[in-house]
Formats: sequence, C-alpha cells, structure tokens
Amino acid sequence: MRASHVTWALPTLALLALPAAAQPKKKQEKLVPARFTTHTDGLGSSWNVDSRGSLQVSRVGQVHQLQVNGITFNSQQRMMTTDGREYVFDGKSGSYDVQRRVRIHDKLSGVRVVDTISNPGNQPLSVTVTLISRVNMLPNPMVSDQGTPISSSLGKKDSGLVVQTSSQVSVLFGLVGRGAKVRPTFSKRHNYELRFDYRVKVPAKGKAALVYAVASVNGNPTAKQRDQIFKDFRKAKFTRDLPGEIRKRFVNSRSGAFPGGATTLASLEEELGLSGTSLDVLAFGAETRVRGTAHCKTLAIESRYGKAEVPFELVAAMAGGAYKGGAARLHFKDGQKLSGKLLAEGLRFEMTTGLSVDLHPDRLDRIVIRKSREAPLAPPGRLLVETQAGDRLMVKSPPGATLGLATRWGVRKVPLERVKSLSRIGEGQPGFWVTLTDKSRFRAFFSAESLELEAELFGPVRFTPSQVRAIVSADALRRRGEEEPAADEELLQPYLTLVGGDIIAGQIDLPAVEFAGTGEVLPVPPAQMRQLTNTLEGEKPEFGQGIPFKAELWGGGEVAGVLRQALLPVQTGDGRIWIPTRELLAAHVPTPQIPPALRQRIAGLIRDLGDTRWEKREAASRELRSLGALARLPLEEARSQTKDPEVERRVKELLASIEDE
Repeated sequence: MRASHVTWALPTLALLALPAAAQPKKKQEKLVPARFTTHTDGLGSSWNVDSRGSLQVSRVGQVHQLQVNGITFNSQQRMMTTDGREYVFDGKSGSYDVQRRVRIHDKLSGVRVVDTISNPGNQPLSVTVTLISRVNMLPNPMVSDQGTPISSSLGKKDSGLVVQTSSQVSVLFGLVGRGAKVRPTFSKRHNYELRFDYRVKVPAKGKAALVYAVASVNGNPTAKQRDQIFKDFRKAKFTRDLPGEIRKRFVNSRSGAFPGGATTLASLEEELGLSGTSLDVLAFGAETRVRGTAHCKTLAIESRYGKAEVPFELVAAMAGGAYKGGAARLHFKDGQKLSGKLLAEGLRFEMTTGLSVDLHPDRLDRIVIRKSREAPLAPPGRLLVETQAGDRLMVKSPPGATLGLATRWGVRKVPLERVKSLSRIGEGQPGFWVTLTDKSRFRAFFSAESLELEAELFGPVRFTPSQVRAIVSADALRRRGEEEPAADEELLQPYLTLVGGDIIAGQIDLPAVEFAGTGEVLPVPPAQMRQLTNTLEGEKPEFGQGIPFKAELWGGGEVAGVLRQALLPVQTGDGRIWIPTRELLAAHVPTPQIPPALRQRIAGLIRDLGDTRWEKREAASRELRSLGALARLPLEEARSQTKDPEVERRVKELLASIEDE
C-alpha cells in the first residue's frame, strides 16, 4: 500500500484547525420561567406567544396552533432561555411527549418554531403533526416561495408559501428545508383557517423534530422581498443556536444544523425500501418479503475501480440483477457501497420454515442482513468518499496527507485527518461545504485536477473533483441505525462567524482591535472581548467605509465604535488567514484569557478567602465576585485543591453567583 498526498483546490474559502484539546463536559441548557411580552422581529412585525406556544401576529390572527393526531398540545411547563430570546414549552398531546420552541428573530425575518415528538415505547410510531393558522385569507390563490400558484401541496423545489389576508398583510410560511424526508399537505377551510399536516415516523425510544418559519409583511410582497425572507429562513444562523440533540432529529429539513453540514448517507431503508430486523430479509418486488438467514460461500464484485473479493460477513445488503433494471450493488456494514457485476457462489436463503432457496445474482432482487450482526468499526484515519455515481469507498488518510482547498481567503492545505465532512453545497451550486474536527465550517472548492487515495478494496484510486459528491470521516458515519451526530454549535475555543454562514475556529491575531468613536481611538485586546458583534443595519457601506461594531468585555462593560482595521489577521490551527472586516458578523471568545498579572492578583484574592480576619475574607469575596467570569477557572482550580472549609464554602458561593450571571 502506498501513502499518497492530496492537494486539491480552486479560488474561494479557508480552513482552520486548532490543536485538539481536552473538552469540558457539554453545558446543560439554562432555562428560566417564561415571561410573556410582545416581541418584534427583524421585519418590524409584532408577535405575542401564548401559554400553549401558539403565535399571535398583529393584524393577522393566530398562527401555528399545534395538534398531534388531532389532539391540541397542552403545555405543562413554560420556560424561556436566559437571554429571553426563545420560549420552551414542554407538555403532552394525547399520549405523546411534546416540546415546542418558539423564537422571534430580532435580526432575521420572522419567527422560528420547532416541535419535537418523543416516543418512549419499544415500537416505532406514525403520527400526524398538524399546524392550524386562523387568518382571514383573501380568495387569491396561494403562491409558493418560487412564485408558483399552489393549492394542497408543495412542488419539489418549493419550501413554503405566501398567503394574503384581508387586513392587507401577507403571511409567509417556511415549511420544509433541503433534503426533507417529510413534506406537508395543506388545506383551507372557509378562507379563515389554514391547516398543514405532516406525517411523521418516530423511532422506538427516539424523537422526531420539525422546524418551521413564519413572517408577516404589509401588502403583497414583491418577488425580491419574498426571496429575501425565504433566504433568511434558509440561513444557517436561523437554527444554529438550537441544541444539537434537536437539530439532528429534523425530518422536514436536513439543513437546520448547517447547510451542507456532516453528510447524511442514505440508509438502506431509504435506498432499498427495506430495513434490517432480527432476521435477514429477502425481497421480491414491492410486496414479497421473506425472513430467514442468507448464506454465501464466496462473493466478489466487478466495479469501475476493479474487482474485489468481499467477505460475506461484511455485507449489510445486496441488490441483484432483478432490482430496478439490473442496478446490482453491495452495501457494506462499514458504510461502503459499490455498483457493478456481482459474482457469488453458494448464495442461498434459508427461510424460518426450514426451506432453502438457491439464488443467482443476476436474478436476485434484494437481501438485507440482520441488524444484530455487529458492524466492524473502521480503523483510525479512514474516510468514506461518495461519488456522483453513488458509490462509496473507504479510503486511508495517510499521515501528512493534505486536502488543497480554495477559499475566499486563499488556497489552504488542510490535513485530511482534520476533515470531518465535505459535501456539495446544493443542486446547481458550485463548491462544497467543509466541516472540520475543530468545528470550522465553510464553503470551498478543490484546487488540484485530481485526487489519489488508497482505497481499502482496490488500492490507489484517482478521483476528479467533479466525481466527488461527499467525503466523510469514519467517526461521522451512521452506525447500526443510529442517527448521525449533528455538528455541535457550542465551540469552546475562540471562533468567528462570517457572512454567508461560514464559521472559522481561530482568534483575531492583533495586540488590540482599534475602535474609533467621537474623536478618540480605543484599543481593546481581542482576548479581553467576550464577543465582538457587527452592528451594521441596512445596506452594506461603500468600500473603504468603516463598519460599526460592539464589543462585550469579559471584565464587564461594552465598547462601541467603527473598527479602524479593514483586514483582520486570524490565527488558526492551520496558520494565519486574513478576513475582511466587512465579512465579520461576530468574533467569540467563549473562555476568558487571563493576563499573568491579573492571574496573580486572583490567586492572591483566593488565598485571602482563608485569612484569619473576617474583613479580609469579605473584601476578597467582593472583588472576586466583581471579576465575574474572569475568575471562574482559577476558582474552579481552587475548589478542587483547597482543604480549607472556609475557602471551599466561599469558592462554591462565588462560582454559583458567576453561573447565575
């Protein structure tokens, strides 16, 4: 086997990778009792949320009342996030546990609603999730987000619809995203009630989630207004703040977590119309299903990459010459899939009745192997390459191999071991979404004319960029029917969010960022900023004009003004890149970086917590409390090390007060 280095690229987006670090436990989402007030979205529309999670929009009426199997959702617990941006309702609809989340976006267009249905039972369930909106509709035909008149269902390219009301307000409903497994039907009743119905399968002991968006505008929106609103619905930041546990359960959108996030590889159930059970399944046509055990002495496949011998115990499913016009292929338990000519000896199927049927690959329809057979785990450093033709090959990522990617900030060579997933941006759109192990996500092209990798079954294989649909690390693959993990948005290292939904793990590499205010220039070290936020509203300024930003400081307080730097150097784990200031939406420093002098001061204050004088202990507590999050890490270290009961008590109280901030 020969190791091969990879260099791909083209001109437009960069990658960063920070060295792996010990990751603390994921924080539990903090919620507080809900306070119901009027909220205004990014379009200026006023919204009220009632105790059941339904929406009341000014001059329109009630929107998105929830029913599950015809039973209205009843909330037993009404909470909200600590920043007040999102309501969280937990309750029941009949026998189902339901959570509804409602967020009014004050920057983007409209409102986001997420419904999660839980199934505590041991059998999968099918439920009908219904949304009811009571608005006075005009008799005009409804139109889709593409401007096409529709009546009861969305077209393949449609994601929502626009409804005109008698109060000269239009309501825009975002109903599905890219890659949706579930699409709604809808109906009107007497021109005042609109119903959306989603038929949803909820796995045993599992959950299914639906995400929708809704906005309102005065009058009938122009095509430009309509396109902009639905574009906001599709933006990554529209759902980025949701917990990953919810985002990975979306059934009416796979873009909720991220456009082109970790690639979703089609399951056997989706591709073959079958799912494994406790026994193997032999299928013929749409109706015939026989259970039993499949056997095969020797198996091989002649593919476009060559001929490969395949141990039968590695096979998850096989389709023969009788399946869809001879589209013979093998599905492997490690995620590989190959099409070609099947060569098999001793292929037979033993039924549960004891009867045995000899099978020939050319006359075979489909066999799915039982789920109970353990899938082999891929060794470290493996990637799965999916081609446009539908094949998937397991390849090695040799030490030092890099992937050349062209970004908006130049061509970069990324170690293959840092690539978590790479997938096409979308139909008719060039380039890829790239996700790294450090949770950077960005758009890119390949630079080289071809890519050569060592395939497990065939040895060296050369791919052209046009042949590649996706690349996924072995760690990101689905296993034994589990849901593929969604990208976790809570980055624990410094990172930047950029125009277009890109996220770069890294930190601004300057001694200070310069804010120009009323005749003064205030320098602020990037490590002292908890968050730097672009506050520009409306149209982008002309080239050369400054961009207004606001910085929330770790030590308390805020700084606002125009950034004097037009380009910001960003240090990543893969080198330095330069980001135009006009492309920066926000820079985040999740953990404060404490200067040595301040660290020494904090250490002295912690020692004073055990002083014999009460006044000294109280003064130290007050000063540490005033430092807030800057003192958290030293206090946590002290809690684990101190043996003084007084110090331990005060440290616990201080940490509790910091968590409550």
